[in-house]
Amino acid sequence: MHGVRRLPVGGLRQREFFRRRAHHAARPEAGPGHVSTPESPATASAPRADSVYLTGYEVRGLEPARVPTFIQQMQFRANRYYTAPQLSAAIRNAFGTRYFRKITYSLQATSATDSTARVVFDVTPDARTRVGLGLHYNSFTGIGLIASVAAHDLLLPFSTSQAAVNIGENPRLRLKHTQYLGASRTVVARLLAQGERVSITTYTPSFNKAGLYTQSYAIANAQLLKLLGRNRGLGLGTRYEYGRFSPEITSRLQIDGRLRLLNSYLLFEENTLNAVAYPHSGRKVEAEAGAVYGQRPDFKVLQGDVVVGTEASPDFSFQPYG
Repeated sequence: MHGVRRLPVGGLRQREFFRRRAHHAARPEAGPGHVSTPESPATASAPRADSVYLTGYEVRGLEPARVPTFIQQMQFRANRYYTAPQLSAAIRNAFGTRYFRKITYSLQATSATDSTARVVFDVTPDARTRVGLGLHYNSFTGIGLIASVAAHDLLLPFSTSQAAVNIGENPRLRLKHTQYLGASRTVVARLLAQGERVSITTYTPSFNKAGLYTQSYAIANAQLLKLLGRNRGLGLGTRYEYGRFSPEITSRLQIDGRLRLLNSYLLFEENTLNAVAYPHSGRKVEAEAGAVYGQRPDFKVLQGDVVVGTEASPDFSFQPYG
């Protein structure tokens, strides 16, 4: 369910309005939670038989302070001709922000002789905070209990903050904050922090188990994107990465130590999938191109109990690369 009801397809009165543009409906007075705009007279006749000239709008179910943002998210403008698919596409622009649980619309004719009307949006806001709980298993990280919480506008307006924790054989923690910037909300700032601890089995050349490592990994990531329409974004990012390798069961050749580095990059994202789960059309692209620098290694290579190499050995290089 998309949360959008295309009334010209689903109801007789709205179908006939777009078909004949002669239906006239009485306009109820705005009550609490209703925001409307003054109407303007229509000018020329509709350029298409299935379009209607919308002279104004009314929003029901939202706080008055949130209405301008809602209209901006739809990219809706009064005193223009609209078709039913165009109205549905505008509503999906706002529904895709996940701030709303349901958005429907209806048309109220302002004249019995021409194709003028006002549109009424009935909006059901989504909960400001969502909590999730689930189980996850794969052969690499094992089984874990995942708990997550997400909140809108928790730290700043026009933002989403998320936290998730995986409690199990290999614990993980993830924190993420997304902030929309600018008057048109087309600039996005993302902050991400994540940490995990994973046990890794090592093998001999003949694929026999040789040892066991505990890898601790942490990342802090900052990104700034410019949205290119609804489905694409282009931006810059920098991440700090930390890795710690500790042998738990010694093998013939092992590494004990840590590594820190920085990675700055240009990123491009595109998502035109028609569904989150089991899509059958569209594509999802996440591409990065950048450079790794500022590496600070501190480790030793052991063969049994004998140190055979360190980060200063000539066989290792930690020069920047991209």
